[in-house]
Amino acid sequence: MVSSTWATAEQTAFLQSHFEHYMAINCGSKDYRDFWAKLKQLWFDKFPELPLVFPGVEQWQLTDSRAELITDAIKLRLKVRQVILFSIQI
Repeated sequence: MVSSTWATAEQTAFLQSHFEHYMAINCGSKDYRDFWAKLKQLWFDKFPELPLVFPGVEQWQLTDSRAELITDAIKLRLKVRQVILFSIQI
């Protein structure tokens, strides 16, 4: 298993639980669009970014500049998550 400092054990386990489906696509159609869309939704439902970036702040309290920071954090998280999923060794 790959070592990651950004992901908790729970987050790593979550990604590992989707690895088999990822590999099935990798060995087949290589059309990941539905896979990434579903994984993204499941990830952010389970691990919302807002409390990590701005603990104690509700979404309605975000200023435009803070909302931009959240958007940037989400984009970065998506890129890192893909790299980690590519690197998982079972």
